[in-house]
Amino acid sequence: MRRLRVRRGHGSARRASRIAAVGTAVTAVIALLAGCSALPFAPPQSVALDTEPGWPADAPIRDPLLSPDASSGDPVGWIDEQGRLVIVTFGSSSCPPIATSIGEVDGGVVPIRFEPTPAQACTDDLAPLAHVFTAPEGLDRATVTVTVVDGGGRERVFRDVLAASAGPDGSSIAESTAPGLPEGSDPVEPPPDVPVVLQWSAEPDRVLVTTYGSSSCPLLPIALEADASTFVLTVSTGRVEACTADYGPTTSVVVVPAAAYRALDEGTVLVLSSATDSPPQQLDVPIAPPGAAAR
Repeated sequence: MRRLRVRRGHGSARRASRIAAVGTAVTAVIALLAGCSALPFAPPQSVALDTEPGWPADAPIRDPLLSPDASSGDPVGWIDEQGRLVIVTFGSSSCPPIATSIGEVDGGVVPIRFEPTPAQACTDDLAPLAHVFTAPEGLDRATVTVTVVDGGGRERVFRDVLAASAGPDGSSIAESTAPGLPEGSDPVEPPPDVPVVLQWSAEPDRVLVTTYGSSSCPLLPIALEADASTFVLTVSTGRVEACTADYGPTTSVVVVPAAAYRALDEGTVLVLSSATDSPPQQLDVPIAPPGAAAR
């Protein structure tokens, strides 16, 4: 009887050990599942006011990827007509970068950070995505640095991403503007289909931009991209409610980089409509030599 009781005691101990082992395993599985549920599969929350797929129709500069010498999709930005900060990033359309933080102006710099969209696989395209932010106070006197984190956790830092020569709030970048033709030009008939005439100035590093339209709502230069091989000018009337019905010339003087001055005999002009949902009109305009009549 004692042996039987001993055997039963050993059997109870074995069963208790098995139950404890199973319980431990179940606890481990539950803990593992709980840990999995906390993995960051959900995308981070964007701090942008809004995002818009594609290149914005009212952008003050041309899509960089349309340039024949475009070699990368680096982020680019500007201040829009509402005074908001717009940053365009380029990446997979199915896994776009997400703006996770934007800082205040610190040392003349506004930092913005973009994290990747969590995904198992992404399309291998290079699509633009516009992120709209509330502009931090003092942005008009600051530069913007963008940090982009890829899917592997690697960081790329892009400094001073605001487009050169993009006027804040859609303002003119002209050194000066006056009604009429350039000084010394003969009166000519307004061009029927091309509302913009370009002419190199006799002064170094300047181009004369003559636009035709209503005198109360003239087309004004708001952005310029120029170097020894590229000349892209953007003109706009801005957001206007009503304009006078006259049609005449307005001439603006725009400073250009030294490398571009007289290096090109033709430029691309983007004419922006006051309606932001309308695509820009793209014109190829010859650049006349200094002293030529505007025509």
